Amino acid sequence: INAEYMGVSKFQVTKMLCALSGQTPTTPVISLKTGHLYEKTAIENHVRETNMCPMTQQPLSLDDLIAVQVSTVSKPRSVAAPALPDLMHVFAHEYETLALETFKLKTQLDQTRQDLSKALYQHDAACRVIARMLKERDEARAALQNAQAQGQAPTAGGLPAEVVRRMQAKSVELSGPRKKRTIPATLATPEELEQFRCVRTNLPHSTQPPGVLCVDIHPSERMVVTGGADSNVVLLNRQTGKILATMSGHQKRVSRVLFHPQEDAIFSSSYDSTVKIWRSASLAAGTYSLAHTVRAHTGDVVDMSLHPTGDYLVAASVDKTLSFIDLHSGEQITQITNNQITEPYSCLRFHPDGLLLGTGLGNLVRIWDMKNQTLVAKCPGHTGRVNSLSFSENGFYLATAGMDENVKLWDLRKMINFRTIRIEGSGGVNAITFDNSGSYLAIASSDLHVFSMKSFCPVKVFRDHTQEVTDVRFGTDAKFIVSTSMDRSIKYYEQ
Repeated sequence: INAEYMGVSKFQVTKMLCALSGQTPTTPVISLKTGHLYEKTAIENHVRETNMCPMTQQPLSLDDLIAVQVSTVSKPRSVAAPALPDLMHVFAHEYETLALETFKLKTQLDQTRQDLSKALYQHDAACRVIARMLKERDEARAALQNAQAQGQAPTAGGLPAEVVRRMQAKSVELSGPRKKRTIPATLATPEELEQFRCVRTNLPHSTQPPGVLCVDIHPSERMVVTGGADSNVVLLNRQTGKILATMSGHQKRVSRVLFHPQEDAIFSSSYDSTVKIWRSASLAAGTYSLAHTVRAHTGDVVDMSLHPTGDYLVAASVDKTLSFIDLHSGEQITQITNNQITEPYSCLRFHPDGLLLGTGLGNLVRIWDMKNQTLVAKCPGHTGRVNSLSFSENGFYLATAGMDENVKLWDLRKMINFRTIRIEGSGGVNAITFDNSGSYLAIASSDLHVFSMKSFCPVKVFRDHTQEVTDVRFGTDAKFIVSTSMDRSIKYYEQ
């Protein structure tokens, strides 16, 4: 074809380079399919061997090559060396062969580099997988050794079969009557609660450091027990406010105190990583002595809950473990761990039937089946740490409270958050509790709030404490309320 037909001048064509050799071709040809320019002999040799375009790897035949017609000036033949043109022809052929071979080598080099990069990536990924498997193997071996050393089953946190059997039997015993229960006629009405006022104030704990952190009411309702920032557990007469006993032994502030529902025993947990069991010879004596100290944790024990059987207690710690404790022997039955736990525990509570355990971990509430310690539900929604949770007496509802100033109510039958109560300006909710009928919910924050579970409206707000309220408990049928505060006081509210 003519160079003018290609749209370029003859001078420009002769300056174009061969796509293989990078040199100006002596006999240029152009591929009709790809438009690349080649030295004729070089491309013809390649096509005969491969039937492919060396640049695009597309099928190519000799018929697809078109010669480019250019004007050239013939060089005079050398008289002195008549064989020189033959030598030049040989040299040109060798050069073209070398150029083609160089091109092939470069192509192979690029492909080899790609294969090497892929192989190195696969090797790195395989090393990572092997390292993770070795780590998991070492952790499993360590867990097995710890379990064997403690005389427990290899599964971390597994409960003995006899304990599970007793828990299931208690659940069956409690769940039937609970579903048929009715609201007692003696329950305080909202109108009566509105008439409640602070009738008595006690200051049972030391001034340094100040603060009463937790409270519980004896089943007889004649006594209350408190735990303070001064590390003491104090037993008081509810009606007179007289201090009956001061139990010292914890090294740091007390996080939770509980009465046993049938026995003359008090349980206390503390930020000194221990749980203590205090027992009395008789209720009339009113004196308690230390029976057992359970040292099952490496971090602060922040909460504990008594199982409905009255035989076991579960304590939660910031070391991300739960300890299942036999209350009669004072020994830890097992320590419950789970690799899903990434946040420290902040609170926990047994479901009224005793087979479910609610726990606060960061801003999430998790509910566990205690038979095999498996996660059965999650309650998301809080944006701050969950400080407290409480199950209603019928077992249908769960209330959760956190530092985000929200109290969330959950229907456990559908696992939905059906109501959120916001305590504006409180700076966070410290504690919540249902009364024994599930009709009222008390909320301890900057003040003490009581809400009706029928209308979800506030029934009464008590502003008697001068600092934040730390804990709260209802008396039977909501006939009285007891609260504690960082102002060192314990207050009693009645009509």
